[in-house]
Amino acid sequence: MDADTIADGSASSGHFSAGEMEASGDITREVGSAARILTRVELDLARSAEKLVNLDILVLHVATREYDFETFVIVEEFASDGCVEKALEFDLLSGFLDSEIRELDSFLFTLRTEILSFYGIMSSFEQLGVAFKEMEENMKDCEESLKQSFEQISEIKVQSANFQRILLTTAGDEKWKDGEEVASLENGHLLNLNTSIKMQTAEHQRYILSMLERSLARELELEKKLTVSRGAEEELKLRLQQEVHCIVKESEVACERLFEADYTAEILLGISKELLRRIQIIQFNLDGSIQREGELRSKLQNSESTIKEMRILIENLQSKVLKAESQTERAFLFT
Repeated sequence: MDADTIADGSASSGHFSAGEMEASGDITREVGSAARILTRVELDLARSAEKLVNLDILVLHVATREYDFETFVIVEEFASDGCVEKALEFDLLSGFLDSEIRELDSFLFTLRTEILSFYGIMSSFEQLGVAFKEMEENMKDCEESLKQSFEQISEIKVQSANFQRILLTTAGDEKWKDGEEVASLENGHLLNLNTSIKMQTAEHQRYILSMLERSLARELELEKKLTVSRGAEEELKLRLQQEVHCIVKESEVACERLFEADYTAEILLGISKELLRRIQIIQFNLDGSIQREGELRSKLQNSESTIKEMRILIENLQSKVLKAESQTERAFLFT
């Protein structure tokens, strides 16, 4: 769903007055901004979901170091170097986990602000009809995903708080410092500390099992979605293959028609050349006929001139003959 589609839908719905139509450019920009917010929120939620999965894995790693840390605290003087290293890992990992939780929690609140900004923009454009409803439904899905993310991070917060509480409990009345040793505890305090740690450990283990169940459920859900996505991918591949097959068939038909057209063009070109040759011959014969006509016309004109001269000569001769006959008759009469 983009801003242009929404603008087209709003223009075709016929709800805008003349003044509102003049402001269609502003509407398009505002709705485009809302569409960009929606896209950004969807992408950020996807990254947040991935971050939550990574945090779940980190929680499991921290939990595996918890027992070594408790062992280190209870029997510190007998702890091996490996146990000390694992206890230090628990301290560092739990701190890193708490930092990551704070960062992700702040990021999720930023997403909530983005969603509120989206609704603030779209509240002025409810007349957009179907286009608005589609964007609103997508954002509601994002809200639901954000709600689930808050629930998941709340669970991880509880677990991180348990880790921090274990650190504070085992520290006694002193704080942990780099290079400092833990203050020695009396036997009574050690017994109470062991009891407290065991109770927290049992509670913690139950919580870990619960988290594992939720993680497994989420993993199964993701696997289900992945299966659906793979099915959709296979369907798209099949459709693509069918489309490619149809395109190949159409290309073959087009090539055949092109070949036929090329062959027909060659035949027509040959016929055109033959007709042109015949036209040239006819033109040559016509030129010859015109030339002969000119010559005959010239001869005819010459003949007509000769005939006129001969007629004049004959008329002169006839007048001379008549004159001679007249003179002869006169001469005969006088004799």
